[in-house]
Amino acid sequence: MTKFAEGLAKIRSMTVDTNVVSDLVSLAAVYGPLLESGGQIPAHRQQHYERCVFSKLAIYIMLDFDVERVGLKAVYRELLEKPPLHMVYRTIFQSEAKITREAKNLADKYSKKFSIGSGDAAIVALCSTNGVDVLLTWNREHLLKAIALEEIERINMAAGLQTPEILTPAAFRDRLMLVNRKLSLSPHPVLPVYRVGFSPSRRAP
Repeated sequence: MTKFAEGLAKIRSMTVDTNVVSDLVSLAAVYGPLLESGGQIPAHRQQHYERCVFSKLAIYIMLDFDVERVGLKAVYRELLEKPPLHMVYRTIFQSEAKITREAKNLADKYSKKFSIGSGDAAIVALCSTNGVDVLLTWNREHLLKAIALEEIERINMAAGLQTPEILTPAAFRDRLMLVNRKLSLSPHPVLPVYRVGFSPSRRAP
């Protein structure tokens, strides 16, 4: 069980999966020039465009409020062969949580219990062993399945570890509240009037 399951709680640390960083670059490199030239988003790309906007919003929120941004060595490695993505990631996350023996063992336990890629397992294990509160990802196929979330929580509980709240950036926006200028997450979606307003004081990469 995550610390957000039973009530509103402050977010102390966050991180993102590779796909959220990819969205940030796509928004700037693909959709930005199209919209600036007066073009329109094609219907078949609308859903992806909206996803990219949610990813950018989540990154801006991370940059704009007092929350620890935890870089993950597993994500860093995935981005090494993609210079634009790698540069954006290094700009957002200055420090990295290294892959320890404890994290490797935990990732192996995930892989034995349910279908999950080695990269995804490493990311969740690093979040768990480093006490990360929130992991943002669009990986619906593996990480966001109910059975995967249940197994992760069960394995972590047995190891005495906190399970990160694993959310899409869209779900993150829907559950986010600001309490005394501190980012907090509700266990359920909140009414739009109570959600965090978006007025970034810093520019995302």
